[in-house]
Amino acid sequence: MTTVTLQDRRNQIVDVIASKAQADYVRVFHEGPAPKQADRINAAGDRVNFKKTEDQVWIQEQRSAGLVLTGEQAQAKPKGSVIEIDGVVYVDIAGRQYDDLPLDLKALNQSSARVAAEQLILAGSKVHDRWVEDNSWQVADVAGTSDAYGLLNAREIYAYVAKLTLEQREKLELFVPFEDLIASEQDKDLIFVVQAAHALSKSLHKGIADDIAAELELGIQVASDIHDDWVMENRRVIADAALDNSVLELETPAEVYGFVAKQSQTVRNRLELFVPFSELSAEEQHKSLAFVIEAAGEIEQRIGAHREALIR
Repeated sequence: MTTVTLQDRRNQIVDVIASKAQADYVRVFHEGPAPKQADRINAAGDRVNFKKTEDQVWIQEQRSAGLVLTGEQAQAKPKGSVIEIDGVVYVDIAGRQYDDLPLDLKALNQSSARVAAEQLILAGSKVHDRWVEDNSWQVADVAGTSDAYGLLNAREIYAYVAKLTLEQREKLELFVPFEDLIASEQDKDLIFVVQAAHALSKSLHKGIADDIAAELELGIQVASDIHDDWVMENRRVIADAALDNSVLELETPAEVYGFVAKQSQTVRNRLELFVPFSELSAEEQHKSLAFVIEAAGEIEQRIGAHREALIR
């Protein structure tokens, strides 16, 4: 039987997630609670979120088309526009779809999309591990020995099963690591993650950011993991802002957050996204949650026709 690796499953969905998550972000940004930051509202009262771009090819294309605003027009920060202030070019990411973003800002979405897909798949793996642990009695029954009852975790169970006879292993075909399951069996675990993401989606579109119920813990943890991994992937941004490459040697998100917390207020203002998930603004939490939701949606599409049979 053909197995599907975690890497394979991530790569299958990552290209779609970045675009859909951007669309989700734009919708929630404009329909959700009003931003608290003063710079998120322009002179016309529209919601905007300008981010710096250094994609020179894209900037030149915008200049050639006469789309880069300067002077008083730039200061007004029109919704969806490209502006230049003091030689720096900014794009309103809350007013544009994914295809209309410059490459460096697309790359941020792609980074989050890769992490979202991976973390969601890993969440499915954790669901499988828990199922294996809860049903370890089946291993003892098939093995015909009580020592299997002493196994403490999924890893020990997998190692124990691997040493059994072929006939016994065939009866315990589900008691293998998630990545060794066939795709249809992986989907039985992933459906639980999809359901958690659906619950997140309902909360997200109601504008709830920091009051998402305890039963959504799995989805929230995935979103937090996505943010942590995004931070680790983008430590170069911190190093450049702090003029200190030592952050590149840090190995955990907690260390990175500690490093940022010790910087000057000016530097921290430039690194507003490099804080723990729980400390992000509702708007920024929504971004991570959007990646969870869209990744789950892509997984659900691939589960597709055999979803009704996903019962163990």
